Amino acid sequence: MRAALTSRWAERAPWRGPASTGPTVGLRRLGPRGDAADGPLRDRWLIPAGALVASVAVGVGVVERPRDTVVVAAAVGAMALAATRPAWFGVGIVVSLLFPYVWSPNVAGGPTPPVVLFAYPGAVLGALVLLRGGRLRANRFDVLVVGLAVSAFVSEAMTSHGHRYTIELLKAGVLPYAAFRIVFAAWPSAMSKLPEALMWVGVAASAIAAWEVVAGGNPFLHGPVNPLLARWAVNIHRGGLIRAAATFGHPIALGAFLVVPIVIAFARRRWRLLAVLAVGELLTLSRGPWIAAILAVLLYASLTQGFRRIWLVAVILIVVGLFVGPVRHVVTSSFQSGTVEQANAAYRTELIGSTLGSLTVWGDPAPDTVPTYLLSQLRPTDLTSEPALIASKQGVGGLFLWLGLLAALGVAATTAWRRRDYLLLSLAVAALGLWIAMVSVALITTLAATFWLVTASVATLWSADRVSNPNAT
Repeated sequence: MRAALTSRWAERAPWRGPASTGPTVGLRRLGPRGDAADGPLRDRWLIPAGALVASVAVGVGVVERPRDTVVVAAAVGAMALAATRPAWFGVGIVVSLLFPYVWSPNVAGGPTPPVVLFAYPGAVLGALVLLRGGRLRANRFDVLVVGLAVSAFVSEAMTSHGHRYTIELLKAGVLPYAAFRIVFAAWPSAMSKLPEALMWVGVAASAIAAWEVVAGGNPFLHGPVNPLLARWAVNIHRGGLIRAAATFGHPIALGAFLVVPIVIAFARRRWRLLAVLAVGELLTLSRGPWIAAILAVLLYASLTQGFRRIWLVAVILIVVGLFVGPVRHVVTSSFQSGTVEQANAAYRTELIGSTLGSLTVWGDPAPDTVPTYLLSQLRPTDLTSEPALIASKQGVGGLFLWLGLLAALGVAATTAWRRRDYLLLSLAVAALGLWIAMVSVALITTLAATFWLVTASVATLWSADRVSNPNAT
């Protein structure tokens, strides 16, 4: 996939110099259509076999359970798209991020974002492809993600709290990551349109955010809202304005998501799209994602000698901070004693220190307990830091693995920089930006799927780089 993907990237970013062009992508050689040679072209038997199974399943569903027929048909359609047009299947995964989170259906005992449901059928088919002709080689990302679930299991076993937290972590983290990882490994071209799709989905989310602010309310809080997600179906205000959440269920989730397309747009010099994305980011009025986006852009600029463009970004930030009322209010109130913004900022600042101060070996994975350092009025779901959440529930082992994920992303970014692989570099820096944003937010709503999607793409590209360059460190 390396040659096909990086050549397209180089066309959009010719000023960056040559991109690496190793012979494989996602551990597999490319066929004449840009797919893995042992993928959809070689495995043509999957199409008639799948059509036969699908016909039987839909037929039985119509007779026995008509309501489930739509679900079966959608799964069959996802498989067919993955097998015949992997690149568009990758686009479909990204586009499904826009589905309103509060409308997510209940699957397997709880709400599940459609982006995950869309990816699962493709992952099942991709696993068959890998088992027949390919091999998914585990790397450090895979070990770290699975390790988080193992750490949760050990913590619950040692503290006699059952395994509810482990199951939740498997459903919300490990399984989505595995699905995305299998799809990208089986059909590397599924990543060919990923950066472009992420940018345009970000633009769409920003447009919805602007509509939300102008209308004075989120239009997706009505309609088929899942009763289990009713607590997310509320408008949140700050500085006299509504904080835009678009379809992501919470303003800070939208803000953290937009870090990814902002980095990609900056990397590809898509200045008009970057401006729209920046407006969407500002409308969330979320300081944590603002900081994460700025740091991620600075990091990418420092690695690609792009500081000559930073001055323009700096001027824009200064003008916005000085003359846009709500933004100025959020920034100045953060340093004024007695304001809600300052109290919130102080709480978030002290959260990490308090977590480290009360860190235990096994943590406390009980679902209904609140660490003593949290304010009494906060519920467990209000824990606004993923590192703090993992450290409190999994103890030393979980925190070590979460920090290890940060280190792995840093290694991937460094490797991409050394080899001038700007596709991997932009995605790795975007994932680092998400990690930074999650210092002030947990993996909530559709944001969780976004993080695992980007991490899986980085893991697959990094594995391809290791195969193409066996002496890489």
